[in-house]
Amino acid sequence: LGLPESLSLAVWVVGAVLMFIFSVHIVQFWICNKLELSHITPAWIIPVVGLLDLPLALPLFVDKVWVQDFSFIIAGFCVGVGFFWSIVLCVLIFARIVFFEKLPEKLMPTLVILLAPFGAGVSAYAVFIRIPILSSIDNSSYVQALISLLNSTNNLDYALFSIGLFLLFALLPQVFQIGKCCPFRISWWAISFPLAAMCIASFNIAESIASKSSALSGGAIFFSALSSMLLIAVTLTFIWLLMRTLRGIIKGELKNLA
Repeated sequence: LGLPESLSLAVWVVGAVLMFIFSVHIVQFWICNKLELSHITPAWIIPVVGLLDLPLALPLFVDKVWVQDFSFIIAGFCVGVGFFWSIVLCVLIFARIVFFEKLPEKLMPTLVILLAPFGAGVSAYAVFIRIPILSSIDNSSYVQALISLLNSTNNLDYALFSIGLFLLFALLPQVFQIGKCCPFRISWWAISFPLAAMCIASFNIAESIASKSSALSGGAIFFSALSSMLLIAVTLTFIWLLMRTLRGIIKGELKNLA
């Protein structure tokens, strides 16, 4: 690894360790303190989604010997723990919303965070099941294999994405309703990264289907169109969030937006 790669690896290692410590601390806090069902919000998913994000960088460093030795262990740990707690928290969040009480208006945009485990999970699971392939190849074919890994999926990847897509369709009416009843707040940024994760997962599945069959097959055309629409939606969402936040800062509304 050159200096930029070594620096990026060092930054990733520090971030991974801090993410692990943060996740353990949060789960320990949940276990050791008395909490009410009304306390739980979709933001509770963020620590475990952070674990699902960790394996995504492993293919970039797999030519490092110690990364080859531990990449499968790291990816398996993150995927297993991330999915387990995502399931637990999703059940609790839906129980709170359906049977107890709705979220406060200012937290309604955080509902979109429910998409994050499934969007990020597609890419994380792809790395987990295919990382041994990258560990066994030579450097001459490394780039080609890396691209193949990032663009490959299997049935479970598609199932995870389908769950996220279903939730997206189910939440769309609520998202549009939020715009009418809930004034803009910083919490609106919560809709950005789950949509981006779903967009990336959609492109991965579209590339995989196109490589396995034909670019003109029905599945490839559908996912290509879906990926393009998600990309446009995510881009417009980020632009709107940025412009609206800057407007709030310029007008001195930042305190009210919190």
